Amino acid sequence: MLQHITRSLHSFWAANFTVPVPTCFPGVPTRIDNAPAWIEIWVDALGEPPRRRNSPEATHVLITIH
Repeated sequence: MLQHITRSLHSFWAANFTVPVPTCFPGVPTRIDNAPAWIEIWVDALGEPPRRRNSPEATHVLITIH
């Protein structure tokens, strides 16, 4: 599940934001040795809340961008 969320986050970020600094995604090595600044995206929490048998599936995701 985390791979799917990370892939969706990559696509969303690329389609909606253009930033002049590197972006560090979860699980993706990024060279920032000489970068004066960078953006980090963390998946802080991932879980499925309790639900009834016939209710739709839900996933809670907490993402921090700094």
